[in-house]
Amino acid sequence: MRKSALLLLSFLISFSTAAAQPHSPKQGKTVPAHVPEQIRTAKTIFISNVGGGCFPPDLTYVPRDAAVEAYGKFYDAMELWGRYRVASDPSDAELNFEIGVPCPYYGNRVWPRDNPRLRLVIRDVKTRAVLWAVMEPLPDARPRNRFTQELDQAVRSLMANLKELADARERPRH
Repeated sequence: MRKSALLLLSFLISFSTAAAQPHSPKQGKTVPAHVPEQIRTAKTIFISNVGGGCFPPDLTYVPRDAAVEAYGKFYDAMELWGRYRVASDPSDAELNFEIGVPCPYYGNRVWPRDNPRLRLVIRDVKTRAVLWAVMEPLPDARPRNRFTQELDQAVRSLMANLKELADARERPRH
């Protein structure tokens, strides 16, 4: 019993010490996987609405215009961040950020208990290759104002993930 208590105490102390270490955002974080150079170096993006949503919408309690609302919130967040210039024409951009709210389909069925997600797919405009994808859950949110709150949280989380990617240091090669 005493050994377990000491082990738990040492874990808690090491965890709290690590959490208290300051992080300088200018240093950038090293993310677990190699982040494609295009995401870190691009200056111009195009944001496209790839739609989504479930029909009928009552299957997942997501409003019919969820993808439009998600697009607007993400577009505003990207402009506020200012890391990339948002182009009005995809041919003027280096990356295409595809934002959408896909419905959770399994085969030919929609499962009402599974929640849709806010999904961002980042593509290279020249090659159309997918460089990265990020998903954030949209929990069951009734009434409409709760869905809007959940969408706001999903956009904030998605933006935090995107900022880590864009500011990541290149991993050293061995």
